[in-house]
Amino acid sequence: MALAPGWSDTIRERARRPVHRRRGESRSTSQVADEDARANRAGAWTRAVPRAIPSRQTSMSDATGEAQKPSQEQSAASTGRVWTAVALAWLVPGAGHLFLGKRGRAAVFLALVLISAAIGLALQGKLFVVVPEQPLSRLGTIASMGMGPLYFVLRFMVDYQGNILAPTYEYGSAFLLTAGLMNLLLVLDAWDVAQGFKR
Repeated sequence: MALAPGWSDTIRERARRPVHRRRGESRSTSQVADEDARANRAGAWTRAVPRAIPSRQTSMSDATGEAQKPSQEQSAASTGRVWTAVALAWLVPGAGHLFLGKRGRAAVFLALVLISAAIGLALQGKLFVVVPEQPLSRLGTIASMGMGPLYFVLRFMVDYQGNILAPTYEYGSAFLLTAGLMNLLLVLDAWDVAQGFKR
């Protein structure tokens, strides 16, 4: 309990003030001893009050520091969870949502991306690659890479190029491009769900 300004000084002065007796006034030894004991208790109490306040402030700062440690650990764990969901969503369509516990969405998204890519391959569409003379080919390549490892499997392992002479070539190219863009949107959706912006 903090003292009002000026009270602690008053008590100290009274504690140090000698006891004067008026003329003709007589006091017993026990009364004098009681007054001395009261003065000593008052002085000791006023000296103890300032010491108690810093210790209370120190304990409050320690408690605040201990409360911040779990929050920092939770923040780090949340960040790792977000990036894990994003990486899985790009590697395998729907895997990020499956990691976040959205099993129904994961199954639907996986089917959509794979069906779109399969239709594009069946129609012998173009798998975009970077052509130096065509600046827009870079955008098409980035969009197609949204399919994840499937793009690199088709390009480097299967050496898929499509058939430009096929009548369905343009349609197939659109489906392959859509598969990549759709999976990029799923990556962003997994980010939002992991951050708590969406359910």
